[in-house]
Amino acid sequence: MAGEHNDQHTHKIASMILADSEQRKRHTEGIFVPKNTIEQLGKLEFTFSVVKRAEATEKKMRAAVKARTIPKAKGKALADSCLEKGVITKEEYTDVIRADELRWEAIQVDSYTQDEYFGHKSKGTSHLLKAATGGGGAEASAMNRG
Repeated sequence: MAGEHNDQHTHKIASMILADSEQRKRHTEGIFVPKNTIEQLGKLEFTFSVVKRAEATEKKMRAAVKARTIPKAKGKALADSCLEKGVITKEEYTDVIRADELRWEAIQVDSYTQDEYFGHKSKGTSHLLKAATGGGGAEASAMNRG
């Protein structure tokens, strides 16, 4: 069995990594994670933390639908109904909406013009860092070097 590809084993490992657990921390220890959300890894880690925070609220919302307290709906419509009926607080509502927005942003791929794609003239993230740091201060310079 050792060395065999096992879907159950793979699923178990993936579940551990997707939980905010000690295993995840051990597997990601030593990996540089940017503090900004402009770079993709920084964005993914920030999204992970917001989505994890919103999970309990989403579970509460699903329970309200199952108990028929709230009509079946998805996304913002479900969150709106739950807020209106007092199933969730305004803070929980904000977390759920933000988690949905961040999920969507995190899965978007880079977009390039045809000239950038064929000419390999992509600006990368350096122009975004300069804009975010007010013109490329020390933080942007450090990011561009490493």
